Amino acid sequence: MSDSCLISSSTPAVPTQGEIDASCRVPVMALFSGAAVWLLVSAVAAIFASMSFHNPAMFADCAWMSYGRIAPFAKTAMIYGFCLPAAYGLAFWLAARLCQTRISCEVGSTAGAIIWNVGVLVGSFGILCGGSSGHEGFEIPRYGALILLVASLVLGYVGLSTIHNRADREMYPSLWFIILGFLWFAWILSTAVVALGAEPVRGVAQVAVQSWYSTNLQLVVLGLFGLGALFYFVPKLAGKNLYSKHLAFLALLSLTFCGSWTGQSSSAPLPAWIGAVSNVAALLTLVTALAVFENLRTTCCIKAPEAEAKFFSFSTPFFFVALLLGALAVIPSIDQRVSLTLYHAGQTEALVVGFFGLVALGGIYHVLPKVADIQWPFAGLVRAHLWAATFGALIVTAAYVIGGWQQGGQLLQAGVKSTDIAKSVLMPIRMASLGETLWALGALLLFGNVALLIVKRAKACMKCCETGCCGAEVKS
Repeated sequence: MSDSCLISSSTPAVPTQGEIDASCRVPVMALFSGAAVWLLVSAVAAIFASMSFHNPAMFADCAWMSYGRIAPFAKTAMIYGFCLPAAYGLAFWLAARLCQTRISCEVGSTAGAIIWNVGVLVGSFGILCGGSSGHEGFEIPRYGALILLVASLVLGYVGLSTIHNRADREMYPSLWFIILGFLWFAWILSTAVVALGAEPVRGVAQVAVQSWYSTNLQLVVLGLFGLGALFYFVPKLAGKNLYSKHLAFLALLSLTFCGSWTGQSSSAPLPAWIGAVSNVAALLTLVTALAVFENLRTTCCIKAPEAEAKFFSFSTPFFFVALLLGALAVIPSIDQRVSLTLYHAGQTEALVVGFFGLVALGGIYHVLPKVADIQWPFAGLVRAHLWAATFGALIVTAAYVIGGWQQGGQLLQAGVKSTDIAKSVLMPIRMASLGETLWALGALLLFGNVALLIVKRAKACMKCCETGCCGAEVKS
């Protein structure tokens, strides 16, 4: 199904798909190539962090490799280095394709991509040097966060102006999610920079702000970009139209209005009503899961033979699992057992890596050859990455959830020693290390494929310049 089937056919003359892809080429390639690099860096760093549990003395003489630094570094590289650049790259391409227009400012979007990668580099280096903010989910130092804020404003402006210049005033549902994603991230990041950095709030209010920011980033922002991509790619690869815009709108409302209230633990040192509202909101996020499930199920299953199509198929169950785990955790008896255990790490893994990570990988594998006008050098590695990434995310999620459940059961038993509890979680952590190794292997495959594609594109451009046909499109 062509993209023109997704919007009204009564539009005036618009650029061809090749011209639209060419306008996105530089910024999207800059964002995706940076994402591939940071994905590999974060995966390797996560393995190093897990080694501290298997052999605590391994990095005892290296402060940079201590768990307190390398673990936040790995998380920051994953979310800010891979997830968000991939989200922006997909959003740019989707906005241009669905709006049937060229990207509004190629120079500005490229500059924003460069500034973003500089911000991630500066912030990550600051964490390794011991400059972490100390707020889980927002460990990046203030100076790095300020650079990211500037970059997000630039990238958001380019994306919104591209949508404003659309050929047809009617918007496809994916654009609703993309618009809110641009605005939502700029809002929560600016709030965190002020409330946790420039003018930090006092006392336990920092706990509320930190939890609010982390949840909104992982659930709402990545959820908006991820679902926006799913609602485009699933119908397109299935060759059908999206079943219901109304269900898509319901998913949008429930995700933003309910998801933004979740994440506040009832055991935190905060007023009781905050935890109660957060618990109710976590249950209501199941409306999002049901709306997404019914919309995609009724649209149809993806039967495309391409490996990148399977990334989208496998990512959807992780989204349902993440929301279900969050809803179960607010039940008093379960919350008492899984609070302060590995259980919540498993939920985060399902949401960030299992859901959005697979969506981003599928989007990169689908979009990058189009904007570069070059086929993947090793197309067979795409399928290998699919299985490595899927099983890696599944193993880590299952290990943490099951391990957290067992850990919580032991914590409730007064006669169990703390040393015995610590030893009991070593096996789940070892299993998680296996999953992280598979994820890192997949990241290496992506990095190699992207690097070779960029080299192939550069050689094609050089050959084009030598023959004097720079204005023509390079054919793969």
